[in-house]
Amino acid sequence: MQTTKSRYLSYDEYQNKVANLKTAADVTTFAKDLIAPTSQAMLEAEMAEHLGYKKYEAKGKNSGNSRNGHSEKLLRTSFGYAPIDVPRDRNAEFVPQIIPKYNTTQHNMT
Repeated sequence: MQTTKSRYLSYDEYQNKVANLKTAADVTTFAKDLIAPTSQAMLEAEMAEHLGYKKYEAKGKNSGNSRNGHSEKLLRTSFGYAPIDVPRDRNAEFVPQIIPKYNTTQHNMT
């Protein structure tokens, strides 16, 4: 099983890929390639909501809780494996909703 770290697509890259979809296999591959960056963005948004401030915002300084790195997780979907980094907070109070703790299989991501 080979996995590679995903990265965010710019809007232009996304539009270019969509414009070049020709077959059902292309669409499937494209959908698979979107799972990890989409999940990652959702996890980062959940963390911002949990902490009450966006990453690098000044109001996070001395707030009592802050970001504390990430934990790697290999998410298994119907498309295959998708590596993601689950954000952590200093107080260990963050409980992700999109991909719950200790869960590595997402059946609802087809």
